[in-house]
Amino acid sequence: MDLKNIGNIAYEVGGTTVNLASNEIITVLNADYSATLSLTASPETYSPGDIITFQADAINTNTGTLFNPVITHALTGIPLSYVPNSATAFLYDDSTTPPTGTPLAITETSVANTSISFEFPTELAAKESIILTYDMQVATTGTIPNSISSTDTFTANQASATGSVLTATATEVITRETFSIVKSSSPATVNPGDTLTYTFVLENLDSTAVTVKKVTDPLPSNYTVTGVTVKEGATGTPATYTKDTDYSVDTTTNELTIAPATATTQKLNVPAATGTAPNITPGTITITITGTVNA
Repeated sequence: MDLKNIGNIAYEVGGTTVNLASNEIITVLNADYSATLSLTASPETYSPGDIITFQADAINTNTGTLFNPVITHALTGIPLSYVPNSATAFLYDDSTTPPTGTPLAITETSVANTSISFEFPTELAAKESIILTYDMQVATTGTIPNSISSTDTFTANQASATGSVLTATATEVITRETFSIVKSSSPATVNPGDTLTYTFVLENLDSTAVTVKKVTDPLPSNYTVTGVTVKEGATGTPATYTKDTDYSVDTTTNELTIAPATATTQKLNVPAATGTAPNITPGTITITITGTVNA
């Protein structure tokens, strides 16, 4: 901020006091420009389909005002997608104790599979900060890595809206849960009498096999189970489970319980993962529930 000064004098003419202001003097104050950006994620572990909340904190750490602040989350090459309209932001004055926060409007600009940018219609004065939170969803299809590295970039113009661009970056790494379960259904829309299939995929990234004792699923009241199969790996042969032996359905709540009998050949055993980091292939089993939609 430049230094501005106007002098005032008061003098008397014929018994009347007259006030007179001088011209304004403006002295240019040389300002320094810098900013920091931090990025955190919650939770720090994920399974396919999970929602991850990110928080980016951009702070003006020097004396010069920053213009046109923008925070951009890169999406290229990572299995995350932005949850539309999930972002909120506050402008904080860190020179006060405690810091005071004001809600900020946000303009979202999305480039498919490349980035999501959040623009803020404000200047960022010295010791002010922007705290932005937003949600990302982990993909459920395709290759889901054992860790995801996310990078945010803060940009702003120095001194004026057309000044040179200042940049700060921050990276956060989240890791995949060792054991996960993802449910899907097919088809997306049905009519009474149609067949509806629910599928569970259980994945194990650990070096030790996991034995699942049972799986429960509170099914819709107008859904009748007609079959349950279990398959190990991507190419295994599905084993057909027997009702009232390997699985049961509560006649009151319609909750399905899958708990294979001791004699069942293919139990709910999820194999250990194979390979070495970063090229680990999870052990999997797929549970398929087939049923009919009732009117």
